[in-house]
Amino acid sequence: FEAMNDALRKSGLPESQVLILAPHFLTEEDVEYFKLNASHVFWSKGGWKIGHKSKSTDANPRADRISSFAVLDLMLENLTDRERFSSLETIVLAGHSAGGQLVNRYSAGSRYLHGLATRFTVRCVVANPSSYVYLDNRRWRDHSLARLEVPADAKTLCPEYNEYRYGLEDLNSYMSATGPDAMRRALGTLDT
Repeated sequence: FEAMNDALRKSGLPESQVLILAPHFLTEEDVEYFKLNASHVFWSKGGWKIGHKSKSTDANPRADRISSFAVLDLMLENLTDRERFSSLETIVLAGHSAGGQLVNRYSAGSRYLHGLATRFTVRCVVANPSSYVYLDNRRWRDHSLARLEVPADAKTLCPEYNEYRYGLEDLNSYMSATGPDAMRRALGTLDT
């Protein structure tokens, strides 16, 4: 949060013209530590950053389950309500590390976010994620990042190399609603 405030100060924008929202996607450990009731949803440690649905376990049963990306859609829906925020012009989604993974994948798969790009300036800043979603089955050939190619032995060495989180096969329910073709078309339309 301090990094976001520091970036705001350096931007020169008046604080009165900027709203910073930082969602906290809880894990089951958070729910237990803070003794939260069943109205609080939670995700697996890795699930929130790739848009999986929240969890329900025997120890912490939940009636409702929602994709972390659907939560972002709801936040943006409220934020872009012209009656509440009439002067909103620009939306910046920024994420570092795990947050960068979330922004990368959300910007690829959110039909809602892409719809906003017709009414607002939308920017997505992805900083230092440990992985990205690839839009086809090609990968960087070596660490020089000189070219992308389909690895000759990938399916033998790692049969799931192109499954979702890294690729577009076996998508979760949120990403399936958009689909690989729409994701490929849409990702290039945002300012990232």
